[in-house]
Amino acid sequence: MYFSDLGSIALILAIGFALYTIFAAVLGAKRNMPQLIASALRSTLVVTFFLLLASAALVVSFLTHDFGVRYVAEQSSLSMPWYYITAAFYGGQEGSLLYWALMLSVFSATFVFTAKRAPATLVPYIAATLMSIEIF
Repeated sequence: MYFSDLGSIALILAIGFALYTIFAAVLGAKRNMPQLIASALRSTLVVTFFLLLASAALVVSFLTHDFGVRYVAEQSSLSMPWYYITAAFYGGQEGSLLYWALMLSVFSATFVFTAKRAPATLVPYIAATLMSIEIF
């Protein structure tokens, strides 16, 4: 298994867990099921993990010059210094979208850790909204 395969699988799993977060958070809020809401919030952290994994796989593909990955072949070359190669991660549209998805998921994880300060009735809806934006 190559890092690019690992990144693709991680992205698919991130989308799956984000969808689960949306439905579990809204259903848990509507039916007053705190365990389901807690599960949805933990799922937000799983989305962050998988997006970190996908981003790391792309960076490793860049650093190892894995030109079998179309995005790496389009955004880098063997003559580029390593610091330009790491910046090439978000140099194209696909990498930029992955970068922004990663940043939103980190923001979402931060929200989950600080959710105790937010009104409890809004927390599941905020998590569902963040994951809806994440999927978009």
